[in-house]
Amino acid sequence: MMLRLLPILLLAACARVPELGAVVPPDLRNAPYPQLIPLGPDLTTPQDPTAEAEKLSDALNGRAERLKRRARALSQAEVVDDAAKARMMAGIGG
Repeated sequence: MMLRLLPILLLAACARVPELGAVVPPDLRNAPYPQLIPLGPDLTTPQDPTAEAEKLSDALNGRAERLKRRARALSQAEVVDDAAKARMMAGIGG
C-alpha cells in the first residue's frame, strides 16, 4: 500500500509552490493588522433550547388556529350569489 503512494508523494514533492510574498501587493505588505471587533452577546449567550422550542411551538400553534379560522370563514362564505346561480342554471337548460 505504501509503495503505491510513493510515486504520488514524489511527484507532489516536485511541484513548485509560489512564494506568498509575490502574491501580496506592496501596499498590503506593510499594512497594519485589521482591528478585531467584538462579535456581540448574541453569539456568546447560550440559548435555552426548551424556551426557544416552546416559543416556536406557540407561534406555530397560533398560526395554525388563524389558518383554521380563515378556512372556516371561507368555507361558509357564499361564492355564487342567487343571480349568478340563476344565469348558470339558464345556461345549462335547467
